[in-house]
Amino acid sequence: MSEERLKHMLAYEQKAQALAERVTAQWQHAHAEDARGLADAVHCALVDEANLELRQILAQLSGQLELAQARADRGSPSLPADKIRALLSSLDRASTLMDVYLDRSAAAKFTIRIEAAEFDLAAALGEHLAAQGLTPHVDAALLDAPVIADRAKLLDALGHLIGRFYLVARPRERVMVQVAQVEDRIEGFIGLSPSHLGAEQLMEEMRLPLAIEDVGIDVSYARAVLERHGGVLFVANAGDHATGFGFHLPLLGGAT
Repeated sequence: MSEERLKHMLAYEQKAQALAERVTAQWQHAHAEDARGLADAVHCALVDEANLELRQILAQLSGQLELAQARADRGSPSLPADKIRALLSSLDRASTLMDVYLDRSAAAKFTIRIEAAEFDLAAALGEHLAAQGLTPHVDAALLDAPVIADRAKLLDALGHLIGRFYLVARPRERVMVQVAQVEDRIEGFIGLSPSHLGAEQLMEEMRLPLAIEDVGIDVSYARAVLERHGGVLFVANAGDHATGFGFHLPLLGGAT
């Protein structure tokens, strides 16, 4: 992701989250309990906001292109370098806006409430493995990983990924769990080594829409929880023919 697109993404994520919190507060004030209805209400509010801003962006683009066309008709240079950069930036804003505001899964993600506190993710994962009786079945490399996050939700998400691979592991396949601080972020990996699962199969699981009203936890929910903490989940390969999910989290990063 380019630096410009990341800047737009973070700005729109913050605005979308603030809007989602206002809608949620109104929803709770009305004593509504329907999770699907809340996600739909947030989605509608985001769509309305996106509609306004997209109209502004398209109007700016149209004006710039009409001016360029008029200059071209007069034989003048039509698009100086700074105007090209401005147009590309506007297109990037529009694309990012669509990703953040118009996807119902994104709207559902913003309804996940985060109660953040500082803890060591590596130690918490080690405790989780022991409590679930998984320590003998997992090759764990857990180094200090200080984060500010919702401990319960983050462990639910990562714990689901660990259990997901444990349940499908074949003989001679081992579950791998790695987490460590790498420069200014936390990096991790959860998967099988070696793995009979292909990268495309795992990517398909990530593409499933987020259904926040469902009771169970799935890969889409795990991805949403990581993103709500400013992180990312992706399909990754590790050593010894290992395939699974990699993830990044901000170092002592703030949940939004």
